[in-house]
Amino acid sequence: MGFIGCSMAENVSQGYRAAGGTRMWGPYRTGGLVVQSWTNPNSTAWQKFDQQSARFSAMKVTFRTLNAPKVTFMASGIVKGVPHAS
Repeated sequence: MGFIGCSMAENVSQGYRAAGGTRMWGPYRTGGLVVQSWTNPNSTAWQKFDQQSARFSAMKVTFRTLNAPKVTFMASGIVKGVPHAS
């Protein structure tokens, strides 16, 4: 499973791997890449994602956690009023 997001997604990935999980990508330096970093399809955020996708071509699922000031987009839902956590 691939992922996009900032340090929260990196933490999920790192914890999953530390617990012995093998089906999710390991961290790939996306800490600090908040929602604004993912809005441009040519950004370094997407370049990193594309590099990971190329390494793990069998990916079928992507976990998303994107943070913006006062709004957190997580998985497929939106939670409003959550302070920025990165």
